Amino acid sequence: MGRVGEIKKIISQAKELVEECKKDLVEKVEEYNISLDEFQRQKEIIKTSTIDDVEEVLDEIDNLPENPYQVEVVEEDMERLEPVEIPEVYEVEEPISGFFKAKFFGFIAFLLSLLAFLTVALVMKRYDLTALNLQNWQKYIEDGFNFYSSLLLQTSDTSPIVGGIVITALSFAVGYLVYFIVVHSAASKNLQRAREIFEEAKEWVERQKEFIERLKERISFLKDTNHTLEGLRIFGEEFASRGKRDIFFEGRDFEGFSQIAKDEILSLQKLDLELNTAAKLELYVEGDDIASVVKSRIDEMKELINSLKAKIYG
Repeated sequence: MGRVGEIKKIISQAKELVEECKKDLVEKVEEYNISLDEFQRQKEIIKTSTIDDVEEVLDEIDNLPENPYQVEVVEEDMERLEPVEIPEVYEVEEPISGFFKAKFFGFIAFLLSLLAFLTVALVMKRYDLTALNLQNWQKYIEDGFNFYSSLLLQTSDTSPIVGGIVITALSFAVGYLVYFIVVHSAASKNLQRAREIFEEAKEWVERQKEFIERLKERISFLKDTNHTLEGLRIFGEEFASRGKRDIFFEGRDFEGFSQIAKDEILSLQKLDLELNTAAKLELYVEGDDIASVVKSRIDEMKELINSLKAKIYG
């Protein structure tokens, strides 16, 4: 494989690396942003609907025991989870420096060689080069071609076409030789640059893989959190309905409620607390990880959900 072919192969491999990584990057950034939007949506539903339903029921009940717990608003001077954009993608471009230069010098070499052949022919035909009239340039070219035709065919009765073809071919060969030398020199530099590009592409991919792994962790956390918020919302709506049923059948005095009704209202109080905490929850970050205080609040929500599930499902 020549150097040009090797350059193309290396650049192709670099492009494959970047494209594969870009695909994963786009997918994970989109999934992360969707999960973060869902978190905000769940909070908004809880804030504008679920809490109102729950507290409307609690407000109708007399002699309700005071809730011993308080809503815990997590406020920290930390970075919050924010939507992310796709990082700038590394652009892989095939190095082509020197190719235009090679074509230019090859063409100049071709013209100079052709001019040199014609000059030699005119000198051999005893033209005074200082007295040439450029208006007769066609005659000079024809005479020059004739000289080489006569030289090649060893006769004076010849066509200038033969000489023209020969010296044009020789001039082209000189031009191509110059082009080849310059391209060869440029190919060495371009091959080195192609290898550098490949290494730069690998480094970019490695950095993005680390970024993707962080996104995966946050996506997993967000999905788990969204599931928890939705669970709270579902239980909030369910126990608010139970509370309405308790009021309808047992009146408004908590002290007169059956034990089952009391337990349901106490669970509704706990749900009210956790729902208000969820509505004010901000997702803070410590370094590359979710802040421990945020995880602790979400764990408390999960504990309540699990305890309610245990009561219902056993």
